[in-house]
Amino acid sequence: MRHGAAVPYRSIIKYNLPMASTDPFSPGGALLNYKVGQRVGTSVWQAEDTRKGKKVAIKLLSRQLPKDAARREALVRDVRLGAALYHASLVNIQEVAPAGDALILVMEWIDGQPISARVRNKPLDRTEFFRVAYQIVDAVKLLHAKNIVHGNITGDSIILTANGGAKLCGLNLSNLLPRQGQPSAFQQKGNDARSVSYMAPEQITNQPLTPQTDIFSLGLVLYEAATGRLAYQGTNAAEIARKVVEEQPPSPKSINPNIDNAVLGVMGRCLFKDAFRRHKDAKSMLDEIMRADPEAQKFVSALSKPAAAAPQQAGKARSAILFIADVAGEADTKAAARMQQVLGEAVYLFDGEVLDPFGPRLIAQLPSVDAALEAGRKGEFDFSPDQQGANPIPVRLLLHAGEIEVRDGKVIGAAIDKAIEVLQNLPPMKLFISEEFTKRGRGSVRLRDSGAKAGVKLYTIVPAEPPPPVVVEEEPEEEVGAEEEAAAQAAMLAAAKKKKTMILAAVAAVAVVVLGGAGMLLFSKSKGDHTPVATTTTKGVHVESGPKGIFLQPFAVEGTDPTLADRANQVRLTTIEMLRAIPDVRVADNPGPDVTAFTATIRGGTTGPEIVTGSTAVPMLDAASGIQTVVQFVSKQLGLPQRTPSTAAAYNAFADAVVANAANDPAKTETSLRAAIKADPNLMPAQLMAMRFFTARGKEADAVAAAKRVLATDAANLDAARMVARSGLKTGDLPSAIGGYAAILRKDPSDLEALNVVGRYAWSAGDTAKFNSALQRLSTTPAAASIQSPDLLLANGKIDDAVQNYYTVEEKVQNNPALALKIGKLAVLRHSTSIAELELKKLQESDPNYGLHILKAYLAAQSGAKADADNELKAALAGSKPGDDYFTNVAEVAVISGDSKGVLDALQKAAARKEPTSSYILSNPLFAFLQSDPDYQKLREQIVAQQNEVRTALASVPL
Repeated sequence: MRHGAAVPYRSIIKYNLPMASTDPFSPGGALLNYKVGQRVGTSVWQAEDTRKGKKVAIKLLSRQLPKDAARREALVRDVRLGAALYHASLVNIQEVAPAGDALILVMEWIDGQPISARVRNKPLDRTEFFRVAYQIVDAVKLLHAKNIVHGNITGDSIILTANGGAKLCGLNLSNLLPRQGQPSAFQQKGNDARSVSYMAPEQITNQPLTPQTDIFSLGLVLYEAATGRLAYQGTNAAEIARKVVEEQPPSPKSINPNIDNAVLGVMGRCLFKDAFRRHKDAKSMLDEIMRADPEAQKFVSALSKPAAAAPQQAGKARSAILFIADVAGEADTKAAARMQQVLGEAVYLFDGEVLDPFGPRLIAQLPSVDAALEAGRKGEFDFSPDQQGANPIPVRLLLHAGEIEVRDGKVIGAAIDKAIEVLQNLPPMKLFISEEFTKRGRGSVRLRDSGAKAGVKLYTIVPAEPPPPVVVEEEPEEEVGAEEEAAAQAAMLAAAKKKKTMILAAVAAVAVVVLGGAGMLLFSKSKGDHTPVATTTTKGVHVESGPKGIFLQPFAVEGTDPTLADRANQVRLTTIEMLRAIPDVRVADNPGPDVTAFTATIRGGTTGPEIVTGSTAVPMLDAASGIQTVVQFVSKQLGLPQRTPSTAAAYNAFADAVVANAANDPAKTETSLRAAIKADPNLMPAQLMAMRFFTARGKEADAVAAAKRVLATDAANLDAARMVARSGLKTGDLPSAIGGYAAILRKDPSDLEALNVVGRYAWSAGDTAKFNSALQRLSTTPAAASIQSPDLLLANGKIDDAVQNYYTVEEKVQNNPALALKIGKLAVLRHSTSIAELELKKLQESDPNYGLHILKAYLAAQSGAKADADNELKAALAGSKPGDDYFTNVAEVAVISGDSKGVLDALQKAAARKEPTSSYILSNPLFAFLQSDPDYQKLREQIVAQQNEVRTALASVPL
C-alpha cells in the first residue's frame, strides 16, 4: 500500500533529535518517538509509535532541511500550515516534524489496498464506483478550495478499506508549501511508465498545473476502476506519454460492456485534452455523481460512524482540556459536517486531536490552555456572522475540562455529559468558557463573567478593545506664588505627621510620598539613598476612547557609575519602541493633558545595577531585564494584557539597534537588528523597526519580510499592509497583494488605492459582485476611480456597447485619466481618430507619464509609424506601475501594427506580470487570430488559472 499526505496534523513535535550515525530509516531504526519498520513505498515506511504502541506510516518529505535556523523554522511552519486539512477521505496526518536534517510526515496507518490492486481484472460495479468516486472527489474538492493541486492522483494513491471507505494519499512537500502566484502542486516526474499513465496532457508537456489537471487524473483512475485496466498502456514511458497527449483511450464499453451510461458520463467529462471542456471543478463533478447515484452520499455518511470507532479502544479515564461544539436546532448532516471540518482544522492547527470526528458534535482535546483558547477563538471567528455571510450555521462553542474516557470508539465521562448539557443552553456563534476550564489557567486573555448555564459558571473572552471611558476626578488647583510656596514648604517640614498634605507647584513639579499615614514632602535627596522612586502620572486624564497616551520621562540616575546613564538611556529608548508596537498605546513625544507620564530610576546596588519602577526595585543584569521591567510595569498600570516575553538575546540585540539608530550608525543598526530578528522572529517591535529601517535603506526584500511578520500579528497596521500589498503586485504574488489590500479595507473601507486594485482584479477574474461593490464605494470619488461600469461589457467582448456607455459616464465624470485612456484606445480601434485626439489632450494634464504615451502609441501604430509607437511604449514603461495594464496595451498596439509575434510575446509578458486584464484578454476579438496557436492555448490555460487564484484571494476582501 502507499501512503501520502492530507488531513491535519495532531501534535507537532517542538524539538529536533539528532540523526543517528546509521540511516534511521532502515528497519529497526529509531526516529524521534518511532521505531521504523519495513519500507512500503518510494519514501514511505511502516513504523510503530512507541508512546502509544500503534502502527503509523512515516513519509520522508525532505532529507535536507535548510541549515539556517530561521529558514528551517519558516519551512517547517509553512508545511504544518499546509497540512492543516481535515477530511474523512484524506489520510490523517498526525505529526509534521523535523528529525535532525530531515523533515517527516507521520500519518495514520490504513489497512487496505490501492484501488489499482483491488480492480485488477475485476472492475467495480456501479454502486461501488459511485461510492468510491464520491469520497475521493469530495476530498479533492477540499484540496482545491485550499488552493492545492494534488498533481499525483494515481491508482496507488487511493486506498480502499474493507468497509467500503476510500482514502486519498500521495501529497508531497511541494503540495504543502505555499507557492507565489499559483496553487501549490506536486509536479510528477515523467520517467516512470506507471506514473505517466495517470498524468494529464499538461503535466507531460510541462505546462502549469490547475485543478483541471487533477480532474483528468481522476478520470483515468475512474476509467481503471470501471474497466479493470489502465486507459493508456505502452512499452515505455515515452510511448504512454505520446498516447496521453495525442490519442483517446479505448472505449470503456469495449472492455466492460456492462458499464452504466452514468459512469461513462462522469469519467468521460474528465478526459478531454482541452482542460476547458472538462468538469468545471470538483464541485460540479461531485454534483453529477450525486445526480447519478444519490445513495452514494448516504453511504458515506453511514460509513463515518464505524470508521470513527475503529481506531479507538477502551481506555483509562484521563483528565483533558476539551473543546466541544454542536449545531443549534435541527441540524442537517451537511451543517454538522461543515462544523466538524472547520473546527477540526482549528483544533489540528493548535496541536489538538478530534476525538469524535464524525459525530453530531465536535469533541476535541487540546494539549494546553493556551492552545485551547487559540483554537476556540479561531472557531468563534470562522463561524461569526460576518465571516459566514448568508445562511450562517448556528454553531455553539464551549471550552471545558474534566475526566473523560474513550470506550468502543465513544467519548464518555462526567465532563462530556456536563459539557453537552451546558452546550444545549448556549446561544450560537459565541465562545463560552467553563469555570472548570479556568481552573487549569486563563492564558493571556481577559475573561468576563457571563452567568451560569446548567449549574456551571461561564465566562466569555473580553475583546481587545479600549476600556470604557474613565474620568479621573481632580480637585481644583490653586496657583501658588514663589513666596507662598516657600512658606508652605517650611510649614510642611514642621508638621511632618499631618495627613493628606499636598502642594501643587506651578513652576516645578514636586513628588509627594505618603508613608504610613504621615505625609512627608521630599524636595531633595542624596544620590546615595535607595528610597523607591514613585512613578509620576499626569493628573486629570480623561480617556474617552482610542489608544492610551503615555509619555516616558527621562529616567533618574543615582550613583557615580558612568555606565548607568548609558544604560538608562538604552532601556528608555528601547522601551519606547516596545510600547509603540502595542496597538492600545500611543507614545507621546512630550507631556500633555491627554497622556500619562511614567518614569523609572536606575541606580547602583550592592549586587549590581537596579531599576526601580513604582515602589519595586529589581536587579538589572542587562538591558533586557530593564526593558521587561518597565514594559510590564506600564502595562499593569494601564490595564493592558501582559504579552509573552521574548528572549534576553532578542531584547539586548534590539536595544543595541535602537541606540545605534539614534546615533545614526546604520551599519551597527542593521547588524543588531538582524541579530534581534534572528533571535526571535516574532519580536514585533524589532520587525516594525526593520520595516522602517530597511525601507529607508532601499532593502526592499528585507522590509517586505518584516512587513509580513507585522501584518500577521497586527492586521490593523496600514503601513505593513500597504507594503505587503504593493510588493505582492510587483512580484506577482496576488494572494499576498489582495490580502494586504483586504487588511487595508478592513481598517479604512474608503481607501482609494485598495478599492481600485481590488476592483480591477475583480474585473479581471470575472468576480462581478466584488467589482460592483468596489465600484459602489468609489462612487463618492468618481474622478479617482480606475474602474467604470462599462468595463463589464468590455470583459464580455461587447466593445460597441461598452463605448456608448463610456461616453455616458464621461458626461458625468470629468478629468478621470483611466476613463480618458479607455475611450481613447477604443476610439483608435474603431478608427475614430478625432475622439482619440480629444482624449489625448485630457491625458496631457491628468496622466502625462503613462496614459498619454500609451494613447500616443496607439495613434502612431494606426498611422503606420511603428518606430514612433515603440518609442512611446518605452516612455510609458517608465511611468508604468505594478498592477497596471502595460503589456496588454503593448499587445493591442502590436495587433494594430500587424506584428503577430509581438502580440503573443506581449500577452505572455502580461500573464507573467499578472496584469488585471485576464477577462479582457480571453474575450478580446483582436486576439482571436491566435486561437489555434498552441502557445496561445497554453497561455489561455495560464490566464484561467490566474483567474481562479484571484477569485480565491478576493473571497477574503471585506466588500
